[in-house]
Amino acid sequence: MPLPMATLVQKHPRSNGEHQPQPPTTDQYCDDAPHLFMQQQLRGQELLWEIIFGGVTSLTLRAVAVLGVPEILAQERPGASLSAAQIAARLPNCAHPNVDALDRILKYLAGRDVFQLAGSDEEPRYGLNHVSSWLVGNVGNLSPILFQQAHEVSLAAWNHLHEVVLESCEAFERGIGKPIFSYAREHPDYSRIINDSMACSSKCVMAALLKHYKEFNSLTSLVDVGGGVGTALSEIVFVYPHLKAINFDQPHVVATAPRIYGVEHVGGDMFDSVPSADGVFIKNTLMDWDDEKCIKVLKNCYKALPKNGKIMIVETIVKFCKKNGFANKMAQIADISMLAYTNGGRGRSEKQWQNLLAATGFTEIKIFELPLPVSIIEASAK
Repeated sequence: MPLPMATLVQKHPRSNGEHQPQPPTTDQYCDDAPHLFMQQQLRGQELLWEIIFGGVTSLTLRAVAVLGVPEILAQERPGASLSAAQIAARLPNCAHPNVDALDRILKYLAGRDVFQLAGSDEEPRYGLNHVSSWLVGNVGNLSPILFQQAHEVSLAAWNHLHEVVLESCEAFERGIGKPIFSYAREHPDYSRIINDSMACSSKCVMAALLKHYKEFNSLTSLVDVGGGVGTALSEIVFVYPHLKAINFDQPHVVATAPRIYGVEHVGGDMFDSVPSADGVFIKNTLMDWDDEKCIKVLKNCYKALPKNGKIMIVETIVKFCKKNGFANKMAQIADISMLAYTNGGRGRSEKQWQNLLAATGFTEIKIFELPLPVSIIEASAK
């Protein structure tokens, strides 16, 4: 056990009677060791409790997002707060809301710094803060990603993750009965959720990407392979209006894409061919597939490019490091998500990206790190 401070204080011969603290001896450190070990063990248990119940927070957050609570709070002046009863009274299409349930949900999330907490124990009030403000507005709203990750269809895959280790199966298919892209083709509502999530991710990434990466200026045409509904490409052509831009994705995806000035939507299969252009842009698409399928796509991209044409891959890069920063944490989340949702998809290291590109004929491979969870992997066709 730790020694009381009084036992660590001795009279110094030159202190004129004043007590001076002395450094702990080796024996005293040994005496502290059991206590420090117990503290470490208890902290480990605390972390494990938080991990076990980690899903509670994201699912509770989904509940308030579905109810529209962040939008209700956003209608108030900045810094304002409302009681659960005031919020409940503004819920759309709800004649008899359970105010107590709403208050308990909001109190839980406020305790995790998701909402501002004001008032008192008897009369708590809630407002937006630096976390929940990312659930409102048209720019930077992360709700679509939350809705995809917390959707019951997406969650089903995680209960079968251990079977991937035992049987090399596809967890999503075990949970739902079909691979994720086949299921999305047959279920437009879930397909829309995926497309909205991808569009949200593009909005978060593209502003910073375009600020730090200027190579689009040297191109006359650009095809976005797996471009979804064209969100990323719309941001690119806004900054580079001279580009002839093609948004290329599966027919059922581009069928739902909005009209975008300067962008042509083309439906097709990237495993068969890719529309020709001076540059190929491919963001968060190759992570969905194993190396063999990626090589097939990259070969089609190579064929679509002229000599010295460029491919620009926007993906996470997984790094081995004991102390993870935000970017590598997100890269690891992307990697484990691909393990749950796809058959062979994965996050890749810098070396693995270089090997894939070299195997398909690309040269002059460069990595552009961004102040984002993703990097740009650029290469040239011979």
